[in-house]
Amino acid sequence: DDEQSELSARAFRAGKISFWWKVSCEQFRTYKLDHLSFYIDGVEQEPWINGETEWSYLEFDVAERSEHAFVWRYVKDEEGSDGDDVGAVCAVVWSPRLETLEDYAAVTNLTLETSGDANWFGVTDVVHAQMGSVRSGSVSENQISKMEATVSGEGTVGFWLKTDCERYRNFKIDHFSFCIDGVEQTWTNGIVDWHR
Repeated sequence: DDEQSELSARAFRAGKISFWWKVSCEQFRTYKLDHLSFYIDGVEQEPWINGETEWSYLEFDVAERSEHAFVWRYVKDEEGSDGDDVGAVCAVVWSPRLETLEDYAAVTNLTLETSGDANWFGVTDVVHAQMGSVRSGSVSENQISKMEATVSGEGTVGFWLKTDCERYRNFKIDHFSFCIDGVEQTWTNGIVDWHR
């Protein structure tokens, strides 16, 4: 009695969260004694549930482009017991809203800029880890498609990469390259699946 249990998750952009939930506990129609509730950024969402329920589906839109905290909380009051005294949550899905290059690339704290003969753009049909991705623009012979970001200070950069172009083992004809401060760090070409 008089205890609670929490499950929490975080997201870093606007989107939609959905899940299934159920509860088995005391039932009070107007009072939240034993109950299961859901919070977004510290604000309790409607509805809360108690009693003996079947699985039900809920979804919530999260409009702000910032970090978000999600909490599922099962609360047991000071006395009395009914049912199994448990709340259950399953099939939690976060669907980020993809609007900008940063959204599609799943980057935070960076601004991506695109230039060259064809701009980079976001796609959802070529994805890694069920997210969107960004791809270079379609270019003709002797053209380039460039994307860049500027940062200050020290740090580590990492990304997933996939290429689909002509392959020349020792020549950079059609190719992808990654540069830091104008100095090429790596390059690749050919048909290569996602790798880090």
